[in-house]
Amino acid sequence: MQNKTVIVYFGEKTQAYKDLRRFCKAKGLKYNTWKQKPEPWFYKDRSVEKLPIKEKFDCIEIYGELIKIQ
Repeated sequence: MQNKTVIVYFGEKTQAYKDLRRFCKAKGLKYNTWKQKPEPWFYKDRSVEKLPIKEKFDCIEIYGELIKIQ
């Protein structure tokens, strides 16, 4: 099964994650709490968004910058 979305954190350095669970683990957050929050999410006053993707890649281009999906 392919992921149809990617989680993108627009912090000082834009970061992309395969899913919300990986984002929460990387940031030391509780997944069960975050999955219940309505979108868009905010972490340290920065936007965390779920973006659609057409195909499964190792990287995604956001605003002309190539971001590795973690």
